[in-house]
Amino acid sequence: MVSIRSFFFITTCVFATQEQIYADTCGPAYHTEVAAAVQTLHANCASWSAYLANGGVWNCDSTCHDAVSNLVNTLPDCTFGGPYGQNYKDVVEGMVERCNNELPDSGDTTTATSSGHRDVELRFLALPTQHRGWNWTDREHTCVELQEFLLSKDERTQFDQSVKVEEGDIGHIHDIEGQPLDGIAFPTNSHLTNHYVGAAQAVFRRAGRGLNDYVNDPSFRGRRPTGSAVATPAFDAGVRKLIHCVGPRITMQNCFELLATTYENAMSAILHEELVCVTMASISTGNMGVPCEEGAQVALQTIQKFLRANHWSGKLAIVCYDEPVLTAFRKKKQDILERFNATLDLPTIDQETLPRWPF
Repeated sequence: MVSIRSFFFITTCVFATQEQIYADTCGPAYHTEVAAAVQTLHANCASWSAYLANGGVWNCDSTCHDAVSNLVNTLPDCTFGGPYGQNYKDVVEGMVERCNNELPDSGDTTTATSSGHRDVELRFLALPTQHRGWNWTDREHTCVELQEFLLSKDERTQFDQSVKVEEGDIGHIHDIEGQPLDGIAFPTNSHLTNHYVGAAQAVFRRAGRGLNDYVNDPSFRGRRPTGSAVATPAFDAGVRKLIHCVGPRITMQNCFELLATTYENAMSAILHEELVCVTMASISTGNMGVPCEEGAQVALQTIQKFLRANHWSGKLAIVCYDEPVLTAFRKKKQDILERFNATLDLPTIDQETLPRWPF
């Protein structure tokens, strides 16, 4: 369903295209002059060079902002053919205006909705494209804002389809919507040994004695830093790989940053091992003391960003054994779907109010 906002947004793009048809055409001298100015920026401004190389949206910076602003003053108000293909002055003026809104000192802290601009960190990635009956990735046919809207729509659909939140025991789940598992990711201690509680106990029981012998072998044993994710054979677990995730305690400095790192490393291990159907238990929301709401927020924000950056097209089921964890993850997933392009900060916690470990 297309919202009213989206309708006006798309209509604006169409009218803009119609206006370009009737604009005066620039002569060859103008074309040469502008091409030279653009190439000068290409040689002296890294972010503009990236824009020319990759298309999409200019990921502006304060250094290049003034140079591009000065370029506007030299551009003729007419339509180019060839690589420019439209009123180039209007295009660059629009880019400078967007840059003004995006620079850190602009003071704009409003978060975007699912029809807003994409995160600047995602704009130059090699993105998968959906067929829509016309060449919507060509900037001569589709304006930049509409391209961003369609890309975000596709990525939102992918996130919703790829990431499931399920109730259950990770030790007894063998498929996701009928697709057999090939990986299990679960929280563990820094030595990756069986500490006989929670998801780790369930996975060790499922994998059998082989896993216990493997992690206790002198050639493997050792303390891993918080945030690590280590892939091992799965032995009798019925999957190809196990991903052991060393999450933080709530009492650690930068706990939520470390938790985000843990999830990112877990997803990187899944990608590296070429796994396509994985269950994952919530990290650090048990004995490590991370509150369910904050733990779910960090988990899903990190997974969302990873999927958009890497376009992993497998299935991931976050398996929740306890009702509060299940409720928190379902709520946070819905929050992300409703504000898919929003830029959210990691949660914070007052260290002075925390109990001393152990608790």
